Amino acid sequence: MLEKEPEFDANNPLHPWKHDGEIWLTKLLFQNGNISHSTADEFLGAFANGTITMADGPVQFQNSREMLKLLDIASENDPVGSNAVNVYSV
Repeated sequence: MLEKEPEFDANNPLHPWKHDGEIWLTKLLFQNGNISHSTADEFLGAFANGTITMADGPVQFQNSREMLKLLDIASENDPVGSNAVNVYSV
């Protein structure tokens, strides 16, 4: 659960995301998914309760509101962060 802004980690170039999988998931749901927030919330809830897992590690956001908060943090803290979801490809 994303309760506060993730702490900056100089060893993590993906900040505020924890791993590539979170960026992929954010891009899928926010940019490419063309789905409602309630459907995204249901999907993210499956990650939160362990029904779906990601090989890269756990997902720190449990719903679309928390996912969008990470996008806001990225756009405020990192000049490239606001474009990270747009340019990242898996």
